Amino acid sequence: MINIMNILSIDYGEKRIGFAIGDSERKIPNPLQVIQNNSIPFIIDEIKKIVISYNVEKIVIGIPLNEDSSIGDQSYKVKDFSLIIEKELNIDVIGVDERFSSVDAEKILLDQDLSRKKRKKVIDALAASIILQRYFENDEVVNI
Repeated sequence: MINIMNILSIDYGEKRIGFAIGDSERKIPNPLQVIQNNSIPFIIDEIKKIVISYNVEKIVIGIPLNEDSSIGDQSYKVKDFSLIIEKELNIDVIGVDERFSSVDAEKILLDQDLSRKKRKKVIDALAASIILQRYFENDEVVNI
């Protein structure tokens, strides 16, 4: 029997945080929502709601590596945030290289001819789905 696992993907940003969901069998990421990065307690509460609603068993978070694959300040901020999630929710959080995920999401939305206002509302959730797709395709984990 195959254990099908729901996986939440997070695109963490200083202003907004995007979420996407997918499962380990179909491996099709779906953009979920975008929230404002108001405070850690607010974000953790929102993640808890998603984890409960979708019975999430694993979280994937985009690690913003530098172009040369080195680790920068933002990578450490995301890693610290992922440790808070692990502690508060008692769930595994796995880092995935997120380089250019927002650029790829922007290209997709431009191809769909969405206005700047509409793109801004969904780009982070689409970036989260791109991060999750990369995890499904490569299973490349970033350890920092």
